Amino acid sequence: MADWFFLSYPKLDTGYITINAPEVIKHFKAKRLNEGAEIVLFDGEGGAFSARIEHLGPKEAEVFVLHRLEENSEPPVNITLFTGILKGDKMDQVVRQAVEIGAKSIVPVIMDRTVVKLSEGKRKDRQLRWENIAISASSQCCRSVVPDVALPQKFTRALSSLKALDLVLVPYEEEKHHGLFTFLSSINSPPSTVGLFTGPEGGFSPPEIEALKNLTGVYFISLGPRILRAETAPLAVLSVLLSVWGDLGSSS
Repeated sequence: MADWFFLSYPKLDTGYITINAPEVIKHFKAKRLNEGAEIVLFDGEGGAFSARIEHLGPKEAEVFVLHRLEENSEPPVNITLFTGILKGDKMDQVVRQAVEIGAKSIVPVIMDRTVVKLSEGKRKDRQLRWENIAISASSQCCRSVVPDVALPQKFTRALSSLKALDLVLVPYEEEKHHGLFTFLSSINSPPSTVGLFTGPEGGFSPPEIEALKNLTGVYFISLGPRILRAETAPLAVLSVLLSVWGDLGSSS
């Protein structure tokens, strides 16, 4: 399978293009690609093109774009992951693997029990870091669309975004009645837009739980008798959602 590379400029179309983006040239060389190598270029907005390297220099490459790929690797259900910001590289892990599994967008949330303290400047720095991770993960798993990673935001702002979604699921250890599979099996057809809201280390605070309970379309679910880590829960639920409602269970 040809390696995938993200290219935001120049605009992709068939024919010859010159690439002088340092990060792309660096990746070409890291992959030890030579002239004549077949690659895939994607723009992050749904366009993916088969291409061939014609010339590879120290700072630029001449590439011939052959044709647009028609395959659609995007899942049929649009899932936004709202996740409490986690410590260290745990957040990097969640962003990377959520993109690989099939999340459409990711919203990092500053919550009552969030350990990481982010100034206004650091919020933008973290967003850029997670955006780059999303690009890398999209390249690795052959997604022509790079999921959006929002600027880290406070819980109250994230809460207002939930109203635009058809359904919001909140894994909660105190929920005893609605298991994930039982809940999903009670829904006749999958919604178009789904929100998944998970907490940071330490979970949701009581006021946050009350605020979520007061919203229409928000459902608390149990993930069984074991307590999953904050970096495990969102990935486990995403996998189940895209197996039941998406394309992880497809044989095609």
